[in-house]
Amino acid sequence: EKMYQTFLKKRDALPYDIDGLVLKVDERRSQFDLGSTAKAPRWARAFKFPAEQKTAQITDILLQVGRTGAITPVAVLSPVSLAGTTVTRATLHNEDEIQRLDVRIGDTVIVQKAGDIIPEVVEVMTNLRPNKTKKFALPKHCPSCESDLERPEGEAVHRCPNTKCGAVMQEKIEHLISRYAFNIEGLGKETIEELLERGLVTDAADIFFLTYEDLFELPLFKEKKTENVL
Repeated sequence: EKMYQTFLKKRDALPYDIDGLVLKVDERRSQFDLGSTAKAPRWARAFKFPAEQKTAQITDILLQVGRTGAITPVAVLSPVSLAGTTVTRATLHNEDEIQRLDVRIGDTVIVQKAGDIIPEVVEVMTNLRPNKTKKFALPKHCPSCESDLERPEGEAVHRCPNTKCGAVMQEKIEHLISRYAFNIEGLGKETIEELLERGLVTDAADIFFLTYEDLFELPLFKEKKTENVL
């Protein structure tokens, strides 16, 4: 506990970012006897620090469409340095959370990184609220394909039901080619947008049927990049 409190106090003065301490059993024999679960050793425990919090102003609220069709409101923030990175956006989770916090465009808010990874708005500083703030109302239609949004019973999230929605397809393909899925290098966000726009891809599986000619005609694609992607 003393070590934890010592590092908590000098955390900001360190020449690197830390989000906590790990306490380990030192003796190798005890480590062997304690063993491990499928995910982690039983002879080590992480002691996380409280998430670093900063204030920022909400300049806008945008909607993000996920690969499952989930619609997530995202706050556009005045830039703020938080846990080692400059943050300009933070999730507001869903419509219920916006109403619970009473978040408005123009508000000054307290922001933190959930698990030191995903920026989120945790509190509105109503004492600093200017006169001309704007309340946010979730639209009834998908910002990408204009389909009527649905909110399944018992859920807090609104969803786009259109399986062919361009934004949903974009997110699905981005997930498919990401490092923790198929790990396909060279197919960035802009390239996927171009493939969808040209009708070369209409679902995620179509990327495996792309030809040399399909890719070579895309912006910034030359012989080497085309061969690497293929």
